[in-house]
Amino acid sequence: MKIALIGAFSSGKSAVLEFFAEAGYKTFSADKTAHYLMRKDAVVREKIISKFGKSVTFKDGRISRKKLGKTVFADEKKMRVLESILHPAIKRNLLKKMKGLGKAAVENPLLFRMKMAGFVDKIVLVKSDFSKIEKNIAKRGIAAPRAELILSYQRRNLKYPRRPHFIILNTGDLRRLRKDTRDVIKALENERRNV
Repeated sequence: MKIALIGAFSSGKSAVLEFFAEAGYKTFSADKTAHYLMRKDAVVREKIISKFGKSVTFKDGRISRKKLGKTVFADEKKMRVLESILHPAIKRNLLKKMKGLGKAAVENPLLFRMKMAGFVDKIVLVKSDFSKIEKNIAKRGIAAPRAELILSYQRRNLKYPRRPHFIILNTGDLRRLRKDTRDVIKALENERRNV
């Protein structure tokens, strides 16, 4: 069974993904895959530098995610250019890793934009209220202006054309989130057995 976790920035998807790993799922993250590709995939790196210039790199030629983020989150057209480079590479990478796995969970807030919904069996939305998101952002040490750019982008672009199969509300503490995630995993396992 392939599960996709969707939801807003800092809503708790990564914690939920860890709980899926504890339950025996192989887990993957679209964000971590993007970071890996920008570091290790020469073709992806060269395309990004070709489109955005050396202003998004460190002196040693590595891509600065902070500089790149500042550039693309402030300009929709530039974001579309970056997505046209990264999304196909992320999708290829994730699908290759997930192929043949019995139980896999992928954290991908842009699942629908990347046209990956057809490759998963169930979709789980992780929702959180804004005060919880703000606390999560502060814990991660993300500067307020950068966080606002990301949240603003997501408000405009995170539209889900299909209802999720399950919703996990992340409004309490980590213990509550673990329990709610385990309940969803149990429901998923029961569905799988009854098919």
